[in-house]
Amino acid sequence: MSDEYDELQADLESEAGGTILNHAMVRIQPGTTSPELMSDLFGLLVITPSRLLYKHYAQENWFSGMFSAKNRKSKEISLLIDFSDIVSIKRIAEASFFKRLLFTPEPYYSIHYRDTNRIQRTVQLSVSFCKTGEPVFYKQLTEAMDKLIK
Repeated sequence: MSDEYDELQADLESEAGGTILNHAMVRIQPGTTSPELMSDLFGLLVITPSRLLYKHYAQENWFSGMFSAKNRKSKEISLLIDFSDIVSIKRIAEASFFKRLLFTPEPYYSIHYRDTNRIQRTVQLSVSFCKTGEPVFYKQLTEAMDKLIK
């Protein structure tokens, strides 16, 4: 297990171009305007000192293939965003006490960035799982961006 994890981490660091500060399993939400991504797509979001890497791995299992032809043609998706291209990041949490109590919705992020053609795009995502916890993940994300700006 450790060897596979080390290999995955090395591959992600190579693709992202830096040391991994933190990573989380995320779900793309409606409102995303990035052409590579669609809503309800799960993947890994990796934070490095200068970039974000979103990585969706192709699903090749028989169970998901039974229910949707779209899943049978699933492909690997990578989206690399330099912090210098990010216009803004907002963390939006449910304000209603009763909704948080009854539904436990996770906070979601709205990331506005400029793509390679300088067109402004939006990625909306929620953190489904992060080993260090979502508040720590967000803190590391904002600290990495702040260091780059200074």
